[in-house]
Amino acid sequence: FQMKVKSLWNDQIPEKDGVKSPINDICISPDGTRVVVAVGNRVLLYRAENGDLIESLRGHKETVHSVSFSNDSTRFASGGADNIVVIWKVTGQGLLKYNHTAPIQRVKYNPSMLLLASCSEVDFGLWTPDQKQVTKEKVPSRILSASWSPDGSLLAIGMLNGMISLRNQQAQEVQRIERKAPIWCLQFIPDTSGYGASGGPLKPTSLLSLQQQGQGTPGQGGATPGAAAVSSAAETSDLLAVGCWDKTYSLYRVQSTSHKLQTVKQLDYYPCSISYSSNTMSKTSYLIIAGSNKKATLYNKEGARLTELTARDSWLWCCDCNGELDVAVLGTHHGYIDYLAMDMGSVHAVFRDRYAYRENLTEVIVHHLLTDKKVRIKCKDLIQNLSLYRNKLAVQLSDRICVYESSADNTEDMHFRIRPEKIMIKDTFGSDADRHGGGNLMAICTQHLLFCRGKAVELYTFDGLRQKVWQMEAPVTCIKVDGGLDGKEGLLLGLQSGGVFKVFVDNPFPIELSRRPVGIKQIDINIYRTTVAIVDSQGTLTVTDLQTQEALFTTTGVAFACFNSEVEDLICVTNSDSSISVINGINSAASRLASFTDAGSSSTLLASTPEVQEQHIFGLALGFRGQKIFCLYRNSVMGVDVPQGLNMQRALEHGDIKTAYKIACLGATEADWKLLAMRSLRANFLSIAKNAFSRLKETKFLSLIDSIERRSGSGSAASSVTSTATVSAGAKTSSLVRDRSGGANAASAAAAPDKSALSAGGNPSLPLEFTWLAELMAYEGHHQEAAKIYARNGRLDEAIRLFTDLRRWEDAKMFARNAGQADVSALTLQQAKWLQEINDWKGASEMYMAMGQFLQAAKIIAEGLEPGWQEAMIEVVRACPGDSLDALDFCGDKFSMNNETQLAKETYTKSKDVSKLMALYARKQMWKEAAKLADENEGKFDVSIFLSYAEWLVSQDRYEEAMQAYKKSRRLDLARRVLEELTNNAVAECRFKDAAYYYWLLSRETEDDVVAAADPTGVESKAEAAPVRQAGPSQAQLQAEYEHKADLYYAYASVHAYVTDPFTSLQPEMLFQVARFIINSLGSTEVIPFGVSKASTMYTLARQAMLLGAYKLARHAYDRLSKLTVPERKQEEVELDMLLVQAKPVRDDPDHLPVCYRCGSTNPLLNPFSNRFAKGDVCTNCGHPFVRSFINFDILPLVEFVPDPSISDEEAVELIRQPPPASLPFSTSLPGGAAFSSAMAAGAADSKRGSAATAGKSKDAKGGGWKESKTGGADLLSLGREDNDEAAEDAVNEALGVNAHEADLFTRCLNLTLERQKNSYTPVKVDANTLLAMRRSEVYVCRPSSKSKRATFYKNMLPEIPIAISQPCHRFFHLEDFEFSYLSEQRCPYSRLKSVGEYGSL
Repeated sequence: FQMKVKSLWNDQIPEKDGVKSPINDICISPDGTRVVVAVGNRVLLYRAENGDLIESLRGHKETVHSVSFSNDSTRFASGGADNIVVIWKVTGQGLLKYNHTAPIQRVKYNPSMLLLASCSEVDFGLWTPDQKQVTKEKVPSRILSASWSPDGSLLAIGMLNGMISLRNQQAQEVQRIERKAPIWCLQFIPDTSGYGASGGPLKPTSLLSLQQQGQGTPGQGGATPGAAAVSSAAETSDLLAVGCWDKTYSLYRVQSTSHKLQTVKQLDYYPCSISYSSNTMSKTSYLIIAGSNKKATLYNKEGARLTELTARDSWLWCCDCNGELDVAVLGTHHGYIDYLAMDMGSVHAVFRDRYAYRENLTEVIVHHLLTDKKVRIKCKDLIQNLSLYRNKLAVQLSDRICVYESSADNTEDMHFRIRPEKIMIKDTFGSDADRHGGGNLMAICTQHLLFCRGKAVELYTFDGLRQKVWQMEAPVTCIKVDGGLDGKEGLLLGLQSGGVFKVFVDNPFPIELSRRPVGIKQIDINIYRTTVAIVDSQGTLTVTDLQTQEALFTTTGVAFACFNSEVEDLICVTNSDSSISVINGINSAASRLASFTDAGSSSTLLASTPEVQEQHIFGLALGFRGQKIFCLYRNSVMGVDVPQGLNMQRALEHGDIKTAYKIACLGATEADWKLLAMRSLRANFLSIAKNAFSRLKETKFLSLIDSIERRSGSGSAASSVTSTATVSAGAKTSSLVRDRSGGANAASAAAAPDKSALSAGGNPSLPLEFTWLAELMAYEGHHQEAAKIYARNGRLDEAIRLFTDLRRWEDAKMFARNAGQADVSALTLQQAKWLQEINDWKGASEMYMAMGQFLQAAKIIAEGLEPGWQEAMIEVVRACPGDSLDALDFCGDKFSMNNETQLAKETYTKSKDVSKLMALYARKQMWKEAAKLADENEGKFDVSIFLSYAEWLVSQDRYEEAMQAYKKSRRLDLARRVLEELTNNAVAECRFKDAAYYYWLLSRETEDDVVAAADPTGVESKAEAAPVRQAGPSQAQLQAEYEHKADLYYAYASVHAYVTDPFTSLQPEMLFQVARFIINSLGSTEVIPFGVSKASTMYTLARQAMLLGAYKLARHAYDRLSKLTVPERKQEEVELDMLLVQAKPVRDDPDHLPVCYRCGSTNPLLNPFSNRFAKGDVCTNCGHPFVRSFINFDILPLVEFVPDPSISDEEAVELIRQPPPASLPFSTSLPGGAAFSSAMAAGAADSKRGSAATAGKSKDAKGGGWKESKTGGADLLSLGREDNDEAAEDAVNEALGVNAHEADLFTRCLNLTLERQKNSYTPVKVDANTLLAMRRSEVYVCRPSSKSKRATFYKNMLPEIPIAISQPCHRFFHLEDFEFSYLSEQRCPYSRLKSVGEYGSL
């Protein structure tokens, strides 16, 4: 490993008056696109990719000390000696500025939100875009540095007196750290000690603490190789790195309430800047510390020095880095800016199932790829190289090589222990050119360590003694341990000259294996050591036969190649575009043909070249074992199963059964095994077929093979197959046995499968007999083909027997007819006798069903009630016609007796036996079905059945359904009692929304009683629909009381939630209106509904009045609240608010004073109840009830009016829906019928008048012609109107008190009503002309629930405010609020009904 540092761009700030301008601060944007620099009194903005100066910003008059980017990279801040903080856009435009009382020393943006900390010499401030003022806090000393925690919850401030103050987002100090020297720099670091290689927590079973087990030995220089990190998630914490000017580096672990000093390191310079970097892709994290030593140095978070980044000619005052881009930017005292790119590279090693890689530059993660276990080894020094072999792990640090080992007996053991010996690195061999030209390569064996330096390969023992040195012809570019006996391992070496050599640890002479014209990049060898794969520096892959030196396969664009560890002719290739391919058949075609000839096969393999298979996966293939590829993708290792079905099918297509069996043993799907088994059986490869069927556990095919072997008389073959099946039944066959130790016996062991597991069994040169082939077709399910084979060979009886055994009688009869047998009666008789002999009750019943004897079929099924009788009998029911009542009744009774309810229901439904079906429902308590059946057959049942159903519903706590059942049973008293209990329980449990709903239901029930009392017959004629019939006063009053309580509880639910819940989303305006509504509705009465707290309501009103500026009302509310009992937890808060309100002006915000839309008078916020007819939530002047929106309780601009008593509701609606004419006379004396007819005639004739108006203009006015005038902004034409008529009309208007210039007829009616109203509230009464003049979009109607009541009409005085009405409950809402609530809950917010009727205007 050698870190590469490259200066992408730099800039020198020009001198000013011969004095160099120091770089005071520098910052990279989080997205890595911009660099901002503080120099002199300017802020320089650079483009990060090329160093172009975008802007030189002049926002300060004096020196700029600090700059900082926001977390979203859209803005940055600067602060300077002129006491000013400037917020800039990323494009360079200034957004705003604010001041401190002293020079700004440091600005720092929160990493998780737009929260800026600005620190001066005497205080610091916190600013966000949504606040107008900056929160400032004094500090005891001058601030030098500041840093936010990774989650943005804590701000660390370093001061001149050595104190570190930890503050939360509200600027409150939560902790304090004391040091003895100025804190010039500090930096928060996220604590990732409990996280693994992929960024997630390591599995608890894999966190092996080597140091706690006593197996770790501290290394030199304070490093402790072998100490593993143990995950601890007890409490979230962060690390704080502190650079103090006593020349120390300190690391603190900071938790929410405490801190602990972790590390203190002595430095030989003054630290001026600390920057933290973390790259999730490369799994590296480090610190860059710059200071008075004129250098920027990499450290780990524990303070261990890793490497030097760069050196300059003056102090480095500031540095910043971006970990995801691996870039850093530095600023010096002499005004030099340097933008550096760092290449950390990757350090990893792999051996079979284990993969080791470097993380955070100083830690090693060992990953077991099969078990997915991981272990972390902390080395506390820069890891430069890794090597892994068997149970040994070598880690090269900056000055030594440490060796770890796990258990040699357990391949899954992950407890690595450090050996006490260490190899100290000494550069004593070769020239510098050789060392740097070839790079440093390292390989570990069981007893030795090899270290390559240029052309030299040095062999060390674990105690550091050098035993051998091989001097190669060129620098070594790659090395691979090829296995072997302990202490005698062989190693493959690739040279820069293109040579491939093999050296043995115990042999001083290298052996040349192959040679390429260019340098070698990577090498690998197959399991039998007969073929080597070479990837050269030009990306060319060459697979060479080591015996013949023949190039078996060559391709280009390859980055890495590795052989399969179980099959010799499979190789996995990583291409240059990171795609992965598998090459099959890498051996020569001659060797394959020889294997076929040995097996006695006459077929020839057609494909003579290897086949390349794209796998559609990307990454770096580290290993290839069986059917699994271990792939490194985005620094994470994953195992990908490679399907072998294509390779197996390729072999089957060419008749190579044995090769297909080999490939299937690597890992194939059940479908592939099935295909192999069937192909091998048809080809008479009985041994392979038996092994395949044994794996699939297909006993029927195994029995077929046994029958073939027994009848063929091949006893020796049978014994061979039996022994083979024992060896090769599973997927992990021994056909590919190899010497896993890498010894020389691998080739001899590979020859064993040809004589055991792959022995052909049977005679593959002869086809199967037709009888066995027919049996095989039948076993596969191809019965028609099997019967045809029998028939072609003269065995028609066997074909018919095949179908009769399968109980496919129709197929048997059809096949017999097709074969020339016209009479199949004998077959049918044989079928019936056979069914009787075998006592097959199910088959017998099917026969009877086929003959149409359904009752007999049902009786046969019911005789024994064998398992499965239900399915058989229901088939009888479904098959028999509906008029077979005897069979259906028999089946239904049998089902009912045996508790087969659903089947009995189906049977009785088909027979239409309603009485038995109802008896079944009642017995099984299937009340819902019983109720539905009763509704469909009304009058045929006793309604008392619903009484039992209702009692059962009550026992199941389904009260609302029980109410409906009680009503169906005509027990209205019990339904009423249930509803009252639900209401009382809801109030007692403080479920006030439910209580409001139940009270509304009670009001509807009472209203029904009122209607029933008014019209016992329930029949009303159209003529009687106009007058409202009065019921008894008690019931009507009770209904009004229930509605009143429903409104109160509905409103009080919000007050209760505000008082009791710790958090609320309710707006102050809503709570203010709700509290006013409750208090005005309660009035001065002392009778308050149970559960409604007047104290809570007053408390809510007082609090919201204070928030909304109604201070006079707040005083009044607190005065009334002082006379009530306030909960103890609120007592102190109330007393404090009562003191605060005294300091407020004694007035209310006029914007909150309610205005009556009827009379136009301004009302007080609370009804003083001085007007005896204006009680409740009404206008104190005219008594008009305020119509509120029952979501936010705003007062809606609605005025109630009633049509003339002589006009019915339908007529009124029809008049309103007519388009208004140009002008209408105002009439108060016409009778209803005449008024309606006159108004309708005026509306119908309005269009005709438009055409007559043009002709009338030419006539003389004195001769009865047209006259033009204006009324209310409208042009009016009148015909034959004399002056005396106008005088008469003015006299009438004067007598009625009507202003003739009023534009709106409704306004005239309103004014007339107000003038005539005296001691009680009277709705506005309008005539037919006024109704016709109204706009239908401004009128809302509350339709009555019965014909005995009149509809209620309302006019919207402010048409621009859209309003909605829920017809079932007659409650109004703002249209937008109502539609949002209805779409959210799919029901009315008040009545909870899904159908709300026409909720808009007319």
